[in-house]
Amino acid sequence: MLPYFINIAIFLAYSPLFIYLNKKNKLFSELYYIIIIIQLTFLLSFRYVTVGNDTGAYVQAYLNQVPNDSLFGLLRRIVWILSGGNYSAFLFVLSFVTILCFVQALRVNSNELSKNFWGILTFLMFFYIECFNIERQMMATSIAFLAVSLWINRHDRILPILLFGIAFGIHNVTVCLLIAIVVWKLRNSKKIYLLLILLAIPFVMFSSVIFGFFAKFNGHYEMYANNIYGAYQNAGGVIIFGLFFFVISVLCILITDICQESKANFYLGLVFLGSIISIVGYSSYIVTRIGEMFICFIIFIISDILNKFSEKIRPYKIFYVLAHILFFLIGILYLYMRLKKGYAGVVPYVFFWNA
Repeated sequence: MLPYFINIAIFLAYSPLFIYLNKKNKLFSELYYIIIIIQLTFLLSFRYVTVGNDTGAYVQAYLNQVPNDSLFGLLRRIVWILSGGNYSAFLFVLSFVTILCFVQALRVNSNELSKNFWGILTFLMFFYIECFNIERQMMATSIAFLAVSLWINRHDRILPILLFGIAFGIHNVTVCLLIAIVVWKLRNSKKIYLLLILLAIPFVMFSSVIFGFFAKFNGHYEMYANNIYGAYQNAGGVIIFGLFFFVISVLCILITDICQESKANFYLGLVFLGSIISIVGYSSYIVTRIGEMFICFIIFIISDILNKFSEKIRPYKIFYVLAHILFFLIGILYLYMRLKKGYAGVVPYVFFWNA
């Protein structure tokens, strides 16, 4: 598990320097993001096929060119032709696009390096290892996140629609993110969180029916409809994960003024929705994956949340430091426990040239 923590340590080592230098010259921010993309792509793409439960299946389908009529299948075919069937090139493309889109989504949302630092750190602690396992979904999620970020920050419509179409073509579970349109419309409503609860619980309860309906149009959903509930081996961890972000969301709603900030309340609503889905649907792997997809929106607002928590307690500067340290320690502990239990088969990490 050491490579994952070394990865975080390296990120922590150079980030303060770039945040400081960026105050003198904004060009340093460009270099900062380039280094982040290279660093995170490196560990993710140069792994051996044994790292990640789904990696072997992805690579096998790639090498054998198993027929797939989705955009993901088309991408797989193009990379196979251009690389001569090299599977490391395939993993590199998936990894690079995933990290690039997540980082770009943060950049579009905010040009504050310190804010995006916490977003990327949160991603590394809570979501990065998912990219080693459910890489196709994470790639689609990252593209969808970029679409959402462009949609609400630059008021562009054509490019977000195009990006969302690409995300859906790569992994159709991203269709669930269409609920973001509803959340955006209701972002200033005081009843939004009650409505999200009323939406999340029925969604979980009738998941098998919903996926069964979609299976009539796309056979890919059939496995979700048939296996919606079961003894999910990480159910306990999912409940803790969901509860943690549920508590953060509720505290934000009750003791801060973040709900009065239109964009931040939009992101918080999606995180709140995801936490409810994860808690209620803890026994279903696919449902918890959907919940985690929504919770991942926390990367856009975690810096704001920690700052607003700090404002409520005096002395402000001391609690500001303590709040950030506490969140960091919880994140590191969470990552350690997941890796220790061998979550998603990402431990031990092996570079492809050492296999």
